[in-house]
Amino acid sequence: MRANFMPPASACGYNVSYIYTKLVPTQPINACSRISNANEVQNGIAFVIRGCSSGCSFVTKASFAQAAGAVAFISYDYQNNSARILNMLPDETSTKVWIPCAFMQGSHAQHLLELMELDNKTYLDVDFPVDQTGALIILDKYSPMRLR
Repeated sequence: MRANFMPPASACGYNVSYIYTKLVPTQPINACSRISNANEVQNGIAFVIRGCSSGCSFVTKASFAQAAGAVAFISYDYQNNSARILNMLPDETSTKVWIPCAFMQGSHAQHLLELMELDNKTYLDVDFPVDQTGALIILDKYSPMRLR
């Protein structure tokens, strides 16, 4: 099963390309320490839970994903029924994150996690839209996915 996270770029007024890769939940799921499944995350998109008790910032999570070889980072809300979107704020450290980062609603993330479980997989094959700068296009304006 392969997911496409956006309607055709031309329909949205964007001139974009897509990253075809895998979306991989990290271990630990909050990515507040070294990612133990780095071999799966490498060259994929790190899928990381956001939680009020996770004990680390978005920057820390993204830096561990980057160190594991992820090409992008998506954090999702820990509340499965949540439709809220959060800004991922920088922290006070000098840590540099170069990979594109995005936030996903908990309700959308739950759907993706259920698809992984249904297929008995530890990842999803995905197409993610990327603009000319290499940054992920904002995902909250669009349906969470379209299956091919």
